[in-house]
Amino acid sequence: MLMVGLVATDVVDPAGADDRFYVGGLAQLGTQALSVLVAAVSASGMTALIAWVVSRTVGFRAAPVDGHGGLDEAEHAETA
Repeated sequence: MLMVGLVATDVVDPAGADDRFYVGGLAQLGTQALSVLVAAVSASGMTALIAWVVSRTVGFRAAPVDGHGGLDEAEHAETA
């Protein structure tokens, strides 16, 4: 996401300007770095929440007994 500022040109965005980092300066770089951090924290938090819900409802693993005989039969009632 930070590299977008380096390759931005007015050919792609006629309303914009070339080299956004140079036009926006370090303030623009800081804003983009903050947005990267917010996106990473948000994605990590949501992933942890989804993992917690799955582990509390259906679980992540099949029963050990089912794993020995093959999960096709235990989970789908089919043989492979």
